Amino acid sequence: MKDLPDWISILGESAIDSINSIENTTEYLSQLYPDSIAYKNVSTTYLNLLGRELVDNKVLTPNRSVLNRQAILPDEFYISRFKNTAYSLKYYNMFVHSRVLAIVEVARNYRESLVNHNLLSAFSMNRMIIEIASNFYATVKFINEQLANTPKDFKSKYQTIIDIGGKLDKKLAATRIDWKGLITGNYNNNLDKLKRSYKPEYLRQDLEADTIMKDIDKLSKKINNVRGTYEFLCEFTHPNVGLLLSYSESIYRENDNDGIPWTVRKVGTSIPDGFLSEGSESVAKIIEITDNVLIEFVNQTEIAVKDIDKVADFVKISLKEQLKHIDDLIDPYSPCPCGSGEKFKFCCKKHE
Repeated sequence: MKDLPDWISILGESAIDSINSIENTTEYLSQLYPDSIAYKNVSTTYLNLLGRELVDNKVLTPNRSVLNRQAILPDEFYISRFKNTAYSLKYYNMFVHSRVLAIVEVARNYRESLVNHNLLSAFSMNRMIIEIASNFYATVKFINEQLANTPKDFKSKYQTIIDIGGKLDKKLAATRIDWKGLITGNYNNNLDKLKRSYKPEYLRQDLEADTIMKDIDKLSKKINNVRGTYEFLCEFTHPNVGLLLSYSESIYRENDNDGIPWTVRKVGTSIPDGFLSEGSESVAKIIEITDNVLIEFVNQTEIAVKDIDKVADFVKISLKEQLKHIDDLIDPYSPCPCGSGEKFKFCCKKHE
């Protein structure tokens, strides 16, 4: 564990313990996932084009189940949807992996900025920690409840993995701008149009990002004062009074030659004793709450890892049921869609 600088002592023993705890939590999380994993999934663009063609030709309605043989669907459609059955499982792995990587990076930057008495940077990282952790908490809680409340029959389990996949699709790809337009160059000369320009596409999931405050309020019910902490941090990440306070090296009073009292605020990049002399208790409390948020993030990560196994079980059940409708359409020596890494013949096909 790295030694803390002397100036941190102004925050008190509780804050020092929290800073050390944050470092331990961060290092624990960093061991959960490798830096890089490739997640393979059937192209959503391909599936959308396939589905749109079938709907336009009145072969399939948007609300008709893929497993319902009321319409004669082309083999490529069944094969694609079959291979894509495990998308909810892959999405959940991607969701947890990306959030863990993000929280580790941000938490490390937070601690480093704090140790180097860069409060503006530290509080910016602090705010990101709360946002990521709140988003993670709300999503994991939703999925955990969905899995726990799903009846044992196949149709219910199949619907659950569809619902989970939709939830994760929106969480992973949530946006407020038109990324497709940005990538294709439609906004190169008029970037201001990106603001609130996102519109859902035909037959595609609505990916407009929800306000983060809903998730923060959910986490605040679990950990006291998270909402208030977030509002406090916004005073520093926005160009409000917090920006001035974070660079207040000293604040004192002196009288001029005429006996008129002046308040002198020295602004600079040294230790912000001017702010800490009066606000050390608030800063210490913020650090303590951040430590609690990260500990809860670890708790939710452990729940998510267990739930990933449950989602995998639901996926396997769904795959086996769909085999009744697509017999002999899948190469038995291709990788099994469940994501086990085994050949299809020796995995879900074997237990048909």
